[in-house]
Amino acid sequence: MKSHPMLTPILYLCCLFFLLSYLTIATSTPLYNPVENIVVNCGSAGSLKGDDDRYWIGDKGSKFAPIEEPNHKSKTSEAQSLVSVETVPYMTARLSYWQFTYVFPVTPGPKFVRLYFYSAVYSGFESSKDIFTVKAGSFTLLRNFSASIYTDSLDRKDIYKEFCISVDENKKLYLTFIPFTSASTNYHAFINGIEIVSMPLDLYYKPFVPVVGQTYSIYIDYSRALEMVYRLNVGGGAIQAEEDTGMFRKWSEERDYLLSGRFGPHDPSLKPKYTKIPNYTAPDAVYQSAISMGPDSNKNRKSNLTWGLPVDTGFNFLVRLHFCEIESEIHASGTREFCIYIDDQLAEERADVLLWTDDNDTPYYKDYVVMIKNKGNDTHLLSIDLHSRLDAQLIDAILNGVEVFKLSDSDNNLARANIAASLLDQQPAGAANESKSKKTTIFIAIGSVLGLLVVLTLVCCMVLCKLKKTKHYGSCHPLAKRWWWSRPDPYKREFSRRARRLLGNEESHTPFPSDNLNQVQELPLFNFEMLVSATNDFHLSNKLGQGGFGPVYKGKLSDGQEIAVKRLSRTSAQGLKEFMNEVVIISKLQHRNLVRLLGCCVEGEERMLLYEYMPNKSLDAFLFGMEIVECRQRYSINKPNDI
Repeated sequence: MKSHPMLTPILYLCCLFFLLSYLTIATSTPLYNPVENIVVNCGSAGSLKGDDDRYWIGDKGSKFAPIEEPNHKSKTSEAQSLVSVETVPYMTARLSYWQFTYVFPVTPGPKFVRLYFYSAVYSGFESSKDIFTVKAGSFTLLRNFSASIYTDSLDRKDIYKEFCISVDENKKLYLTFIPFTSASTNYHAFINGIEIVSMPLDLYYKPFVPVVGQTYSIYIDYSRALEMVYRLNVGGGAIQAEEDTGMFRKWSEERDYLLSGRFGPHDPSLKPKYTKIPNYTAPDAVYQSAISMGPDSNKNRKSNLTWGLPVDTGFNFLVRLHFCEIESEIHASGTREFCIYIDDQLAEERADVLLWTDDNDTPYYKDYVVMIKNKGNDTHLLSIDLHSRLDAQLIDAILNGVEVFKLSDSDNNLARANIAASLLDQQPAGAANESKSKKTTIFIAIGSVLGLLVVLTLVCCMVLCKLKKTKHYGSCHPLAKRWWWSRPDPYKREFSRRARRLLGNEESHTPFPSDNLNQVQELPLFNFEMLVSATNDFHLSNKLGQGGFGPVYKGKLSDGQEIAVKRLSRTSAQGLKEFMNEVVIISKLQHRNLVRLLGCCVEGEERMLLYEYMPNKSLDAFLFGMEIVECRQRYSINKPNDI
């Protein structure tokens, strides 16, 4: 048999060629090939290659140029910043003081919509005045959103927002940017990059997902929009967009959200076996690493794995947990069993990864919906807790990945404002003309200040006139003597005149010394309307008792202080003189064991005394018993203290 010396090298070369071809195809072909893969570099012209190896198309002069009104054109600008970020799509932006809309002709079905923002200085625009709303058809994605405020809270300049939106048959995808309108400030909208990528029909849209803590499920259909809040590679590093399964999703590290201790099994050589879920569900790297409780069973009995994820309140959230049993020594169901709690509610009583997958190295995920009610706070810490079951063979728990999505509400809304409403001028108005000069602005500012001063002056004058004309003094705090003499109140003067006459300083010859007048002047005066409000119009349910002076009512002042109001009966044999006697005598007697006189009311025919309220009744109720006291009140038998 003849030998062919050239045959062996040729065979080697052919085998090497086929091997290289196979490796090239295996590494370059994504697991999912999206129908739409649109990336727009806003504010630029031509195409530029990004770090994700895709060519981003500029919107200037292209089919992706936005729709806008002829006299309200947007502008483009390069970012002026020293902070290092990706060149594409963050170095250019489209900005406008008026509304503008991007239109994307796409096939029907669910899409990823990613919006890229870079908070930087742009020519002709003030960076702190970026407040706007973003809508996708009927869905509100962002409302009163400010990229500058948002990035400042994250201590970074570049951010992106990812949404899932389904487009109906024969429809287009509209993305509209609407600046906040104000009568006094020019606010603008801007965008650096837009990405539209198709997704599998059943990736996140599910027929029914159980609601944690409830007995029913929620149907996540195509009529909803979703916002990606968290996508975490538990136990592993960050995964870049080009390393995803063809949908350019970014996966972050979870270490900033893990609240308990960690033990990280990791096997980078593991080849996941996708027999239970599609291979595009998550990258292999998600299932090659995990977080478990560790080998110390005694410690694990007293601990758990906990993650805390801040989320908005008032929305439902889809929580997806990724699992893969990557430790070879665990090869039978029932070995590692644990409980899953989401937001302190039991979601899974007996989680067993091998029971779900039937084999090691087999990825799986579980979906849950959790309802985060609005309790007055804007944010809520969503907790994910894994507790080992004490009856399990191995006291441990495991988790490989977490995804959290906000679900749109009944109003097709995904947004909450990330700025305080008080910072915004709520008066609707068109955006101001950019050609206004600095001189005009200064004149407006000066005029506003002068106008404010005029308004304040008028208000002060009105208050002074009101005080001069009023006939009632409603404060429940004594006035200083210098106030009395600097602006004597006519009602106070009348009361003082009556007091002088009754106390012997004018017509009367009563035995009281003249210095009693000072005590009367220092006693707080209450107006009738205030006491009507405090006692609920002297309602019978507030009546404490009845004496010779008249009925006594319980009341509560506007500051919350409880009082007892002694109202002189018009049929009472006692008159103004006795009223004044009690004012003088009780005001002199100040002791911690005696009820304190708080003030009085003299208005028209009304005479009332205000005492501090004694919730435990008076002393005679303890000395003589309530029956005797009630009998005395029924027959109007006078006693030293009628309260």
